[in-house]
Amino acid sequence: MEESRGDEKECVNGSEFPAPKRIMSKKDLKEWMASEKLNFKLRDLFLLTERDIIKRYQRLLRKTEYYINTGKKIRTIIYKIRLYRLQNQYGIHIPPNVCGKGLSIVHVGSILINGRCVVGENCSFHIN
Repeated sequence: MEESRGDEKECVNGSEFPAPKRIMSKKDLKEWMASEKLNFKLRDLFLLTERDIIKRYQRLLRKTEYYINTGKKIRTIIYKIRLYRLQNQYGIHIPPNVCGKGLSIVHVGSILINGRCVVGENCSFHIN
């Protein structure tokens, strides 16, 4: 039988940690996108710079989370396909409903996050 120290917390299916806040309404979606500075500009139609790619990815991730959480099945399927295509194209694999509000991706590159982890608010991901 294994002995555990008092300062370690065991986590079974994330039961030790509070569930992250999710995007449940259009108001929440706009609030999250505003906090991540994902406002749409005409330049966003074309992926000209690395920042444009990151903005498109984050916007698509947040919209996919919204459609998953609100139960809109057809749009969920469409947005998941779009998200997976962008993930495979640029190597950024962040599953929906993992990251909290204020997500910041610094560079395009191989970012891989497990779907069962919980990432808090105002986190930043970059590659070295």
